[in-house]
Amino acid sequence: MKTLISSFLLLIFLVSCNTNDMETLEQKVNSYDVYIGGVDEFNACYWKNGQKISLPGGENLLGTYITVENGNVYMMANNIESLGGNNTIAAWYFWKNGVKYNVADYLNVAPNTVSEPFKFQLYNNLTVKNGDIYFNGIIKNPIPTSTSDQYLFCSWKNGIRTVLETSETGGDLSMGCYGFFNNDVYMSKRYLGTPGNWTNWNVGYYKNNIYNPLTTNLFPRRFYSDNTGL
Repeated sequence: MKTLISSFLLLIFLVSCNTNDMETLEQKVNSYDVYIGGVDEFNACYWKNGQKISLPGGENLLGTYITVENGNVYMMANNIESLGGNNTIAAWYFWKNGVKYNVADYLNVAPNTVSEPFKFQLYNNLTVKNGDIYFNGIIKNPIPTSTSDQYLFCSWKNGIRTVLETSETGGDLSMGCYGFFNNDVYMSKRYLGTPGNWTNWNVGYYKNNIYNPLTTNLFPRRFYSDNTGL
């Protein structure tokens, strides 16, 4: 059985057209390339205009996110077994134009191990803007000074780390998406207002690494921008 996991929200338009309208619509549609990322026969891959492209070193990896910028194709994946709770160590990878990178190595962080399976926690996508590659996640602090900074909530740009805040357990933080507007960088985040109370989440976002709380309990998943703002 072949499994296809799409990274896109598919929009279907129902239109009534005459012959000229149809020709114009076909020309418009044919001017775009369509990419879908996922997994086929337990191998990470993507499809471009319906043609499958297998990724080197993609065996037993699940494609979770794909993005294309200026003709460069970026694909994110993690190991399939870790999603099924089979005690497999969670690991993440990405490809740029078919060249594979181990995310832990790329970010210069300690990978997860059997004895410490949560040393590195990553949001399952990557963001690319003007050729810059962004990640966010949580790492175990290699040199903690107290119980309050056992874990570090971090953002990375091209592998350069910025520590946004610290945490005692790491499990009370949840990473989110990036957004960009007028050279400003936004990133959503939520955290437990009361440790141990999994229904009491506080949410907000960072603007250029400065935190701003939100009054809603909804966790932002995407930022959108137009000429009026973000």
